[in-house]
Amino acid sequence: MKQVMFDIETLGIESTCVVLSFAAIPFELNEAPDYQELLDRACFVKLHVQQQIKEFKRTVDKETMDWWAKQSDLAKEKSFNIDNKRDTDAATGLSILRDSLGLKKKTEDNKDFVFWARGSLDQLVIDSLSKKVHGQMLIPFSNWRDVRTAVDLLNEGSVGGYCRVPGFDSGVVLKHDPVHDCAFDIMQLLAQNYK
Repeated sequence: MKQVMFDIETLGIESTCVVLSFAAIPFELNEAPDYQELLDRACFVKLHVQQQIKEFKRTVDKETMDWWAKQSDLAKEKSFNIDNKRDTDAATGLSILRDSLGLKKKTEDNKDFVFWARGSLDQLVIDSLSKKVHGQMLIPFSNWRDVRTAVDLLNEGSVGGYCRVPGFDSGVVLKHDPVHDCAFDIMQLLAQNYK
């Protein structure tokens, strides 16, 4: 199975919310890559907000907007900077993701991929957007896994789906930057490999 860590930044907590950006990093379960190597592998896509609202009727949640206002400038610059030059339309963004990972166009042809995410929101949102844009999901629904649960089960002393990675300074992680979130989640999922 091909393992992929996925993270999404949104303007809400419903499956129909606007997607600001997403990232995906392929990895192997038996490796122990360094943090920079994972960052370098990432596929990052910044989506055009207004296009999603107008064309697909995606939603924006006031509480989520208030939450974003309290986040770091670096996180906001990466995902929230609306209509900047990095923005792409949803169809192109999903195609970039598919191409970078080697996903096929039909959901059922991607049974050999496992996508990991922190909780279930990322799956629900990207599945909803993909169905709106392409009429189908990226991978089968049952091929998603929750990294939070896995980290708790695999690492004694983990708290709320987070654990210490031996020899790694988690202070370098830029929270709510989807590329950094993916890389850190891979390192936590594979923490046993670092011992």
